[in-house]
Amino acid sequence: LPAIARNYQVEAREAAETNKSYDQYLAALLEIEVNQRRENNLRELLKAARFPVHKTLSGFEFSAIPGLNRQYVLELSKCEFVSKRENLILIGNSGTGKSHLATAIASCACAAGMSVRFWRASSLVSELVSAQEAHKLSRYERLWDRLDLVVCDEVGYIPFNPKEAQLLFHFFACRYERGSVAV
Repeated sequence: LPAIARNYQVEAREAAETNKSYDQYLAALLEIEVNQRRENNLRELLKAARFPVHKTLSGFEFSAIPGLNRQYVLELSKCEFVSKRENLILIGNSGTGKSHLATAIASCACAAGMSVRFWRASSLVSELVSAQEAHKLSRYERLWDRLDLVVCDEVGYIPFNPKEAQLLFHFFACRYERGSVAV
């Protein structure tokens, strides 16, 4: 209980000065510990997601895309589509904020305690090809099973050869059966 160890003396002094009961003192210490664990967990989930840049919905310029339904995006940020095993596909012209929205929604999933992984399509294909060549594709697939949400960005930017396209399709088909993908 590291947060309790760091804070028990300060909290004890404050409890004595404000005549808090032992129950209130203990509750305050436990709240500090729980909050610290939540922060640590979120930090680890965000790190494991491997976002190229951390983005949030508060930093998104909804006014720049008048046709975008803000309320629907905020509803998506609750990440109920993940628990329902639904996929999310963001389609639009270059520079319209698809990557920002995908990352922001995936960050919300991390905040909800979900495991997330972000890939650019070209990096994902490279990893899939390497895993297949090393005969470790099945081990790689087990990684997918542990993820609640996968974000695959920039799918249409780089053409793939037939082998790469087949591996990417296999990845999406496996994820479709197991859980949510945001593309």
